[in-house]
Amino acid sequence: MTSRVFVAGASIAIAAIFVGGCRLPSSALDGPLAVPLRIEATADAVQVDAPGWFAPETVIYLCSTEPPELPEPGPDRDGWTPGVSCHDYGKVAAPDGLKVSLPVDALTDAERPAFEAATDWYLLIVKVEGTRATAAIRSSFSAPIRPAS
Repeated sequence: MTSRVFVAGASIAIAAIFVGGCRLPSSALDGPLAVPLRIEATADAVQVDAPGWFAPETVIYLCSTEPPELPEPGPDRDGWTPGVSCHDYGKVAAPDGLKVSLPVDALTDAERPAFEAATDWYLLIVKVEGTRATAAIRSSFSAPIRPAS
């Protein structure tokens, strides 16, 4: 029993070591997933590189506040979304790792004020099978510096 706990803890520690350019909250991982994650945010785009994230379908969200954790496995994960504080960038395929650019100008006029007021932004990567969320990684990072208006 002790070795299983150690392996899960070690996996989480390894994931934290590999993360660059972002901060992981204590509840960042939905299970012991060791995934390197690099986030680079500019005024124009958020670049995401997660070479160890393998999923036929992934939904990516950018959030102005900390997104909720996935519900416990079961029917509550069918059609699950993180809520209105997150912009849905839609589904992407990541069979060979995830590398994507999220344009900041995709934020709607209604979403923009919350993002502009936030000192930290949150990235939420959700593996989906059909309409069911099966795994997720959440990470916070400093909001990009926006040009003065």
